[in-house]
Amino acid sequence: MSFLDRLFGYNELSNYGIALDVGTEFVKTLVFKVENGKAFILGRSRIHQDLKDMQGGSITDIAGVITNCSKSIEEACNMAKFTPEKVIMGIAGELVKGNTTEIVYSRKNPEKKIDSKELKEIMKKVQEKAFGQIQNQIAWETGKDDVDIRMVNAAIVDVRIDRHSVSNPIGFTGSNIKVGVYNAFAPMVYLRALETVAENLGLDLIGIAAEPYAVAKCMGGGEGQDFSAIFIDMGGGTTDVAVVRGGGLEGTKTFAIGGRAFTKRIARELNISFAQAEEVKISYSEGDLEEKKKEKVAKILDEDIKIWVSGIKMVLKEFGDAELLPGRILLCGGGTLLPEVKKSLDNMDWWEELAFSKKPKTEHIKPKDVENVKDNTGKLKDPSEITAMALANLAIDIMGGSNEMGEMLKKVGNK
Repeated sequence: MSFLDRLFGYNELSNYGIALDVGTEFVKTLVFKVENGKAFILGRSRIHQDLKDMQGGSITDIAGVITNCSKSIEEACNMAKFTPEKVIMGIAGELVKGNTTEIVYSRKNPEKKIDSKELKEIMKKVQEKAFGQIQNQIAWETGKDDVDIRMVNAAIVDVRIDRHSVSNPIGFTGSNIKVGVYNAFAPMVYLRALETVAENLGLDLIGIAAEPYAVAKCMGGGEGQDFSAIFIDMGGGTTDVAVVRGGGLEGTKTFAIGGRAFTKRIARELNISFAQAEEVKISYSEGDLEEKKKEKVAKILDEDIKIWVSGIKMVLKEFGDAELLPGRILLCGGGTLLPEVKKSLDNMDWWEELAFSKKPKTEHIKPKDVENVKDNTGKLKDPSEITAMALANLAIDIMGGSNEMGEMLKKVGNK
């Protein structure tokens, strides 16, 4: 059975699992138990990756990544005193694309109740439209028309019958159905690399999730349709941006600037090795550098931070000006621990040309903010842990089964 067939479900009795975040700088592993609709973290580990192992969020040395994942999983399982068989993995990178596609369907017989067959046909039209849009976008970016892409995640974000919002249209009558579905697609070569890693680790791959999708889904459950925010996740190789409006994920974007770019700049300017520059960057982020060296590092980072902010501005502009952007920005990922990241978003005037009603408020996501994931280890301390926690959060639904509409999306999208 392929991972796409298992994406939304499982057929094993165990409620233990592994969340594996294969990042550019670190492999992060969480061992968790799903119970009463929550994931309880029992073990945690992070292992540093070599420069050759990952580039821009994508695997470039499968053997090296397998070794690092094996070490990280062993550490986390030793802490948990349990070794699960199931794993959920994250995928990122510039060619992982996600957006929300809408379609309005006019019914020939508005008095007839909507059934599963009719809804499946509507979903098929939405997914075909989404696949074509993403395929064209990747072809334009790569200059290749033959990139094999597959659906990674799909979620219904909005269903309306004659402008009336419903959670499930089956059984309703009406003239027009408007459906909005978020889809994330990735090149098959990325997915096969992760599947190979899982196979070599001897794990049952129950799901691969687009990381910006996972992060955007890890918060706001208590606020429901009132929840709106912009998520910014900066890892080692890329920055992922997700926009959530009215409880629905509108889309995700990625650009290739991450924490590693800042480390390389420090290494070049101070004429030191990459490893030494990483230590300097971490010490700077933690406020442990002497004042003179602190000022020097701040000056070194200044230009790259401005470029990064320009990337954020460019990405948010792609979401269009038809609706106001959410006034709340939530940061996560190890790269956002650089003090300049939050400071630049707070103090620069980058937002004035975008569709904000006022200056957005910026804050870091803390591990305690991930509502349905509870840390029993006491080891999860900062925003760099959020992506792995977000994967564990998605696993709650995967391991608990899926609803009728989610199952329908899976079947339609995988054909």
